[in-house]
Amino acid sequence: MVPPIPRELTEEDKLFQAVKDRNVDALNAILKAGKVNVNAMRPVDMIQSTVLYVAALYPCMAIVQSLLAVPTIDVNLPNRIHKNATTPLMRSIQKGNLDIADVLISRHDTMCNAVTDSVATEVASYNRAAIVPKLWPRLSPALRAKVPSIISTSTS
Repeated sequence: MVPPIPRELTEEDKLFQAVKDRNVDALNAILKAGKVNVNAMRPVDMIQSTVLYVAALYPCMAIVQSLLAVPTIDVNLPNRIHKNATTPLMRSIQKGNLDIADVLISRHDTMCNAVTDSVATEVASYNRAAIVPKLWPRLSPALRAKVPSIISTSTS
């Protein structure tokens, strides 16, 4: 069998590797060069993910802050485009990285509404109630209106 021909890494490949390695210096050098799409997706654990989503998996505050400083980053881009997608915010909550979640929530453009119907249950099942007071004011009125019906349905 012929071994595969090694390919040169793209800037996006290097970006993802720097985040996985928690290498702040490499990340900042890549970002400074300005030749990378910070919203690109790559397979991580067989799931198409953004670099910010990966930063929620491999938490490092300096990495997250560097990524959030890029004006074009989309903090609401889910890890994969289908019904069960989750955002970097929801993933950081699920993983218990509440300091990362707090930084994401503090941005004016972070949507705190669940991307999927299952996320609210997942967050609750991970016992992350401490984040609820921070999320509640940012939820859409439509979702807030659903909460009493969800609670009454689950307690019946």
